Amino acid sequence: MKKVLTLIVITMLCAIHTFGQHSNNLIKNAGRFTDGFADWTIEENGGDQAKYHPTEQVIITSYKWYTESQTINLLDYFSAEYLDKQNPIYYADIYGGYSGGGNANDNYKMEIILLDANDSIIHQEGTGNVTTNGVEHSVESNVITNYGTGLRKIVFRHSGKDAGFWAGHYGTVFYGTYITLGNVLVLGSSDLGKKVIPFLEDHWNFVPATIDKWNFNNVYIETAPELCLRTQLIDLVGKFKYTPEFLDSIPKIYMYERFTGNGTNKEDVFQAKIRLLDANKNVLLQFDTSITGKPDGSWTLFDKSFKDYPVGVRYIEFTDGGYAIETGATEGLVLDSAGVFLLDPKKVENAGISNLPNTSNVNLYPNPAHNQFTIYMDEPSLMVFNYEIHNTVGQVVEKGTGISGMPISISGIAQGVYSVKLSSLKNQTPIGSKKLIIE
Repeated sequence: MKKVLTLIVITMLCAIHTFGQHSNNLIKNAGRFTDGFADWTIEENGGDQAKYHPTEQVIITSYKWYTESQTINLLDYFSAEYLDKQNPIYYADIYGGYSGGGNANDNYKMEIILLDANDSIIHQEGTGNVTTNGVEHSVESNVITNYGTGLRKIVFRHSGKDAGFWAGHYGTVFYGTYITLGNVLVLGSSDLGKKVIPFLEDHWNFVPATIDKWNFNNVYIETAPELCLRTQLIDLVGKFKYTPEFLDSIPKIYMYERFTGNGTNKEDVFQAKIRLLDANKNVLLQFDTSITGKPDGSWTLFDKSFKDYPVGVRYIEFTDGGYAIETGATEGLVLDSAGVFLLDPKKVENAGISNLPNTSNVNLYPNPAHNQFTIYMDEPSLMVFNYEIHNTVGQVVEKGTGISGMPISISGIAQGVYSVKLSSLKNQTPIGSKKLIIE
């Protein structure tokens, strides 16, 4: 029997700047929570034209094809070096037929296209024309790997229409779209909302099993006052196509999650359990943690790296959740986003400055910026960092702790040219600096 390593930690982490919701999803307006058509390019809109249903927060098509797309410029989020490592791309599109028509078996098609810097196609796949399974939620999903170097853009496109010719809106329904690059935890953020619960239950095991104990409020995931846990089993070989040779080279495994308390007493308890499993799902290493939220309700970050673990990892079992500390509470712990990344062992074999990305691997977006900007690190082990914003005479006008992909408010800073200096959170090692223009 293989030896099981167990780590137990009970701690309190430092408060993180109070940012807005963080999502790992590269699709904008994925959950259609406010303006259903925002951020989507409408390529065709036949029949009586598609409509946005504000109550259900979905798009409903008509009796001729409706087609919409998004083009994701990956250099807005990642460096060219990171993209050329061919990290797995996971996509899922959730759709169904419309129950109000005489026939809910409607028409649907989708495609995803990977482009290089010259907009040449390096990979393309899709469904062709398929029929929805009545009103049941259907999902088109896949993991794309080994697509070669040069990836710079992703184009996602889907279409739908009514199988009949009823006037009005009785065609295919679009519930939500999800695309990630490098993150092997599926739906770690809640930006698709409660309408895709059947899809969530395909990937997460919820305890209590009654998912109505959880509140999917379109921004965050909230537990019930009593202990609620969810577990996802990540198949690194079968699903994400990592080779045994790569996994046995002991790549660094990095994971993180943000959470906060709720209600009057915000010192709610977050719990997580991480297990690294072999091909037979025997436990090689287990890590448990229990963390108390901050009294002021600011976001707390849990993050953990695994290295020097036993050879043979083929699965990762990720469990998170929590409960309210307040007696008689009606609200529970609030979870924002979570991620799990595997890092090339060649990039992390030595500690120190050689590990850190140079400034060419750090992206600021948008730049010029107004009110807020976002820092993107291509190295997931530096998901959390310190930042200082300096004016032209070297004065610090703003500083704090940031998380890659989360907006930083600059609404109180005057227009001008600034320098953003970055350092690692744990040992304050300088990462570099970038110019920022505030308009």
